[in-house]
Amino acid sequence: MQFSAEQIRIIKSKPNGHRLIKGAEGTGKTTVATNKIPGLLKHYCIDKTDRVLMVTYNEQALNYVSYIYDNIEQDKYIQSSFFDEDNSYKLEIKTIDSLIICYFNDYKKSHNLKLEIASNIECENILISAIKIVGKQYKKLKFLNNEYFNFIQEEINWIKSCNYTNCEEYQIARRSGKINNIENGKVIKLRRNSKQKEAIYEVFKEYNNRLRESNIVDSQDVILLALYEANKKNCKKYTHILVDDSQALTKIQLQFLKAIYNPKYILVLHL
Repeated sequence: MQFSAEQIRIIKSKPNGHRLIKGAEGTGKTTVATNKIPGLLKHYCIDKTDRVLMVTYNEQALNYVSYIYDNIEQDKYIQSSFFDEDNSYKLEIKTIDSLIICYFNDYKKSHNLKLEIASNIECENILISAIKIVGKQYKKLKFLNNEYFNFIQEEINWIKSCNYTNCEEYQIARRSGKINNIENGKVIKLRRNSKQKEAIYEVFKEYNNRLRESNIVDSQDVILLALYEANKKNCKKYTHILVDDSQALTKIQLQFLKAIYNPKYILVLHL
C-alpha cells in the first residue's frame, strides 16, 4: 500500500498519549494501525511486561488484521532488524469478545466459581418469569407482558451495557426508547423519573436474582465480571492498545479496555 504523508507520520510517530483516528470506511485506518505495531514492539516495549494489543470487533476483522501484519514488508518505515527478532510473545490480536471471555474465566478462577453462560432460551424464560412477577406489582402499566418482551429485553441489555448499578442512575439517563403498542398503534415514551422506568428496573433486578439462583450469567454479565477482574492491579495489562472500529463497541466494553490499559499509549480507530 502506498501511504500518504499523514499516514506515514502516524506510523512513525512516537507514542504520546491517547489518539483518535477518524475516517470513512476504506481509507486505510486499519492498515495504518497494523503497520504501526512493529515500531511499537521494537522501540516501545522495553520492559518484560510491556505488550501490544490489537482489538477487533469480530473474527472477520481479526483475520484481516492478521493478514496485514503477516504481510508487512521490510520497507523504509520498519527497520529490517525487527524481522530478525521473535516479538510474538509481546503481541496479541484478539476480538473484543474473546478478550472479555479470558478475563471472565480469570474472574471465575480467582473466586473459585463454577458459573456457566446461559443460553438464549434460558435467558428468555427467566426474563418472561421476571416480567410476570413484576407485572403483578405494577398492574396499571399495560406493557409488562410478553407482547413487549423484545423491548423490555433490549432495555435491560442497555441498562447492563451502561453498567448502571441503581435505579436512580437509570431514571435520569437520557434514553430514546419507545414502547409500541401493536394493537392500537399508541407509543409510550420512556420518560425520566417515571413509573415505567421504575418498573423496568424492577424487572431487571428480578431477572438478575433469578440468574444468580440458577448459578448462570448472561452475555452482559460476562462483560461486567470481566471488567471487575480487569480493574485488579495484578491482572494482565497492556502497554499499547489499538482499537479497530471503536464506534461498534459499547460503553462497558470501552471501560473494560481502559481497565486493562497500562497508561502509556492507546490508538483508537473510529468511523
